[in-house]
Amino acid sequence: MVEQGIIFDPKDASKGAWQGIRKIEGVLQQPKLVPSKFKRTDPKTNKEIDDPKLQIEVKLTEAEILEMEPGEVKPDLKDDTYTFWMGYALPGAKPSGLSFYMAAFSASGKLLAKARATDPAALDTVTWQNLIGTRVTLVYVIDYHLGTLKDKKKGTEEEAKGKGWIFDTSGTGDVKEDINTHAKKLVVGFKPSAAKRNLMLDARTKRDASWKAALDDGSIEKKLGVKLGKDGKYAEA
Repeated sequence: MVEQGIIFDPKDASKGAWQGIRKIEGVLQQPKLVPSKFKRTDPKTNKEIDDPKLQIEVKLTEAEILEMEPGEVKPDLKDDTYTFWMGYALPGAKPSGLSFYMAAFSASGKLLAKARATDPAALDTVTWQNLIGTRVTLVYVIDYHLGTLKDKKKGTEEEAKGKGWIFDTSGTGDVKEDINTHAKKLVVGFKPSAAKRNLMLDARTKRDASWKAALDDGSIEKKLGVKLGKDGKYAEA
């Protein structure tokens, strides 16, 4: 609550310049794995220790801040560079499919890479690695849907959410393109949960609930001419 220019509620306090960035663009550089910058509590000793998981470092050069949280002051970017880190995995291990890095950052990057691909034969193999060296826009999201956590013993399900940076895919659709052709690009090469996320995120399909419903009831296969492959991903029928 603000009255006469005075803030009374702690939730209205400044988040700090760097935490207030909501959209940024720049040239994506080669990422690298680094030791975690975070600490965690050892459950055995109750002492603070270094997090054993690695982080992935992502850097944008020639960066420009496009949007800030309302009321926040835009910070100066040293050398026009912006760097951030995300949790990855233990050394030698693969990251979890429900981690923010895989389910949000990588998934949105794959979607953008597919939209930019010029070779139709490469649509199934492109990843956000194909965006390295190009100019991209990233947006900061909160409560982002990562998937569903299932507890087989309890028989319960819980939505997994996360926050952080994802690639801006809002401009990936060609408005002249048939909507079904466009939607198929969001589905082919992805597992059902990732395809649903793509359809809910894309500017042209997110406002139409029938796409999510078609995935849920399986009618998406007939509607778009796709089928679920042995690898669990949708492919051309």
